[in-house]
Amino acid sequence: MPRSIIATALLLGAPALAQPFQLIVTVTPPGSNTNPANWQATRRIAVNGPGGTTSNLANLPTTEVFDPAGVAFRAADDLFIGNRHGNSLGLGSISRFTLSPDGTTATYVQNITATGMIGVHELAYDPQRDDMYAACVSNGIFRFHFDAAGQPSLVQSFALGRPFRGIVVHPNGQFLYATAASNRIFVFQITGPNTVSEQASLTIPGASNLHFFCIAPDARHVYVADISASRVFRFRLAENGTLTLDQTVVASAAVDLAFSPDYTEMFVGNHFSGGINRFRSSDQSSWTASGFISTPSMGGFGTYTAPGCIADFNFDGFIDFFDFDDFIACFEGDGCPPGRDPDFDGDGFVDGFDFALFVERFEEGC
Repeated sequence: MPRSIIATALLLGAPALAQPFQLIVTVTPPGSNTNPANWQATRRIAVNGPGGTTSNLANLPTTEVFDPAGVAFRAADDLFIGNRHGNSLGLGSISRFTLSPDGTTATYVQNITATGMIGVHELAYDPQRDDMYAACVSNGIFRFHFDAAGQPSLVQSFALGRPFRGIVVHPNGQFLYATAASNRIFVFQITGPNTVSEQASLTIPGASNLHFFCIAPDARHVYVADISASRVFRFRLAENGTLTLDQTVVASAAVDLAFSPDYTEMFVGNHFSGGINRFRSSDQSSWTASGFISTPSMGGFGTYTAPGCIADFNFDGFIDFFDFDDFIACFEGDGCPPGRDPDFDGDGFVDGFDFALFVERFEEGC
């Protein structure tokens, strides 16, 4: 960029770009797929901000996911995929990946298994206890705990012999909700590190084949998709675990959903004919259809939020000389804005490579 343009940006300030994010979506054909040759990769779709254009990133290949269905994050860089293994093969597992800081590279880490964990569908992470739950197609719910080194171990399985599809943890960490391809939501109270107590289930008017859940970005609501009713139901969350239905959105063969980080865009996957329907809303009071992303048959969704614009070093929404001054001070060890680390490339050193990366992003506007 010419120095005259840089100078103008320094004086006037250039608006920071809308926050990009990534959809991680499993390709999950309906029914049991017993032939491993038909199992699909997990897709990753980059979205250039709410309402923005999309582009495809490298898939998680079939050598690393095994008839994938569910998606969950333990941290921004710690990704888990629940694997059905064809449902009827008597197998189930969870693939684990590490994402690079910019989210573009996914590195396979391990495959997690447990005796009796058959046909893993949705996964749910509980940050309150550092636990993860797996809903199984025909044999209950499995609960794993992560130790201080981040390694999972099975601590509990319950509701064995029963079919489940979706699962989610209340943001307060005290309740667990599950679906079973019916019109009911099953409720469990989490009573200890390896105990739960089943509560009365909830029958949903108009529902028939409930599948996967999504907690809203505001943590005040939970959404659940229904593939046969072609609806997404929204429930208001109470601290005592009560769910109150307060919104219904029409979406064809809805199996799972995800939101943009600012909660103004909703993405809903079609389980039968494929594709992702996009909806927009400024205040979530209602959702308006706003686009379509072509894909094969959809399964579980997850959202990875890309790092914020590093050139907006002081988080004020503009790229200007204040950011440059703050970066230089931080780089030289004179103090950094809260939440900013000048080690942009994550190699453990603050050096010329980080300086060059900041200048490159600064000149490009992000």
